[in-house]
Amino acid sequence: MQKTAPVRGVTLINAEIKPDGKMTGTVQINSFSYDRMDDVERYKTDGEEKYIKALIDGDNNLKISSLKFDNMEVDTLPLTQNFQFNLDLVGSDENYIYFKPNLFASDFNNNDFLSEHRYSDIDFGYLTNDALNGIYKIPAGYKVDAMPKSVSMAMPDNSIVFKRLVAEQDGSILVRYSLSFKKSLFFKENYADFHDFYKKMNEMINEQIVLKKG
Repeated sequence: MQKTAPVRGVTLINAEIKPDGKMTGTVQINSFSYDRMDDVERYKTDGEEKYIKALIDGDNNLKISSLKFDNMEVDTLPLTQNFQFNLDLVGSDENYIYFKPNLFASDFNNNDFLSEHRYSDIDFGYLTNDALNGIYKIPAGYKVDAMPKSVSMAMPDNSIVFKRLVAEQDGSILVRYSLSFKKSLFFKENYADFHDFYKKMNEMINEQIVLKKG
């Protein structure tokens, strides 16, 4: 029987971009219900080194330190993960800084659904409602040269809704992604719409922000 209340996951990023093309910051990930159980089991089974490797998700320019868990042994509370990170922003030069604000957005970047063909139904088992909120402080002497627009996108039957909000405020760029499911089972016969949705969302998630010196 499907749970009617969505399982929530919230990621909070507070980062500062340096003039030398580096980013440093802190991250808090809050996992509820089944997501909480999955994270706890993965950490206890894989160990910290492998768990951190999964958080980095193959980005060799990203380093994580000071990982700390709260409420790991308290089932009734959300699992809270706090850590620090350092990231080299490749491609940046003396005049431009390029970065993607989709750090630690693994719940949004599901590459399993980027394949054009699907031979089985997709059953998530439960509804989910994920959000990522990021604050990226712009370095002194730089201004925004290009920034993704705020958008909202839904499946034809509104079973999945993705929203992206991007704004500049008080010398920082504020970014919010949200992804909500109104059903958890998708039949392979309708995979074309599902694939199209995830392909477009993946493109939106990977749009970069450009900062210009001067």
